[in-house]
Parts: sequence; C-alpha cells; structure tokens
Amino acid sequence: MAKYNVSSSVGKAFRLLECIVVNQPITAPEISRKLGFNKTNTYRLLTALCDIGYIYKKEKGYNITFKLLSLGNIAPATKTIKSVAKPEMEKLMNIVHENTYLTALMDDKIFVINSFKFPEHHLMLNPEKTTVFPIYSCSSGKMFLAHMPPKMRKELLDKIEFVQLTKTTLTDIEALDKELEKCKKQGYAVENREFADELISICAPIFGLDDEVLACLSISGPSIRITPDKIDEYIPKVVEAAQKVTKQLRKH
Repeated sequence: MAKYNVSSSVGKAFRLLECIVVNQPITAPEISRKLGFNKTNTYRLLTALCDIGYIYKKEKGYNITFKLLSLGNIAPATKTIKSVAKPEMEKLMNIVHENTYLTALMDDKIFVINSFKFPEHHLMLNPEKTTVFPIYSCSSGKMFLAHMPPKMRKELLDKIEFVQLTKTTLTDIEALDKELEKCKKQGYAVENREFADELISICAPIFGLDDEVLACLSISGPSIRITPDKIDEYIPKVVEAAQKVTKQLRKH
C-alpha cells in the first residue's frame, strides 16, 4: 500500500482544518505562518473548505462549522453540547409539558441530535422517526439561517428546491428573508404549521464563543395545546433555557 503523502492537497487540507480547530478564530496569514504554507495555497484551501461548508469566515478570522462537528455525530463537541443541554431540556419539558429537541445544521437540513418526549401526552404530531427537517420549514432552520453570513445564506437558499409542505410553508425567498431578519432581532423563531399541519414549534439559539450558532433548543406540539397565548408564555422559557446552555458551554 502506498504511503500517505502529507504534503498532498488532501493532507494540507486536513492540517489546515486541524489548525483552525485549535486556534479559531484564526486569519489566513496566521495559518500560513503556523503551517508554512504559501499564501496562494492557503487561500485556495480556505476558499474550497468555505465553499463546501466546513469552515466560515468572520471579522476575526476563520472558524469551523457545525457541519464538520456533526459528521458521524461522534465529535467531542457534539457530545459536550448534548450533555450540557440535557438537564435544561428535561427541565423545559417538565415546565411546558411538550417535547423538547436539540438540533444541528448539516448542509441544508436540520438534524435532531437529542430529544425528550413528554410522557403524558397521547396526541403527538411529531413522527417518532422524523429526525431530519428541511431548513426553511422549521423554527431551528430559521434560526440557523438568520445567523448565517448573507452570502452563505443566499448560496444555500439558491440551491434548495422549496416544497409547499403546508398552506403556510414559506417558499418565497423574499418573505423568508423578512422572517429571518425578525427572528435574528428578537432572538427566537416560531414555526406555525409550516412543516406539518397543526404543528407549532418554538426555538432559540445556542451560541459558541464567537457567537456562532452551534445548535438550537426547541419545543414543539399541536396547535390545540400550543395556542397563541401559550406561545407567548413559552417563548421566554425556551430562550432562557437556551441561554443557560450557552453560558455553560462557554465555560468548557
């Protein structure tokens, strides 16, 4: 078997990713100096990794995305988020008496990485095996989109095939953009019968050290239980739970 050549483009890409993981946020010149790569190769690799969604650039430098952490659902950071969020999810479930979810973004889909089902309800609209949702159709998707850099969001939405899942599914990009601006400003998102008829969900973001959205904490249930009054009552509880998880994560 041929020996792996760490000087190849693949080897350099992995070394670059490792450098970002340890030093994020980190600038391109800093990466070049640490790894001994020339500037042209560094920018070429950074551009390629940004294009496929494994890293993103902010004012202070490059960071890895949750897409990388989500691979295989075995990354230590994912386990940390799940373990830190678990007590707050259980508390929230017992306060609102609805299902609670921890979700992550991968490509253009929202994945459930942990959930707690309130045991006393017989009426459940969430199929037990539904763990993946189109990004535009759920409250968590709105929150991830709301905090994306504009260019990244546009590129992602441009490649999506929007499907009218219900009468209220947002399939118009202009209307969706207005909704996302509102979600970012208010700090939470509500999905009102957009993924499934009569299903309501409320979500708030969980932030990392650089204010990137690592995951979302949400509740969901049927509109017969989560009425407009209940939505107003539950929003601050969901936001508070997500803020507590963020605070704990930033201590790790």
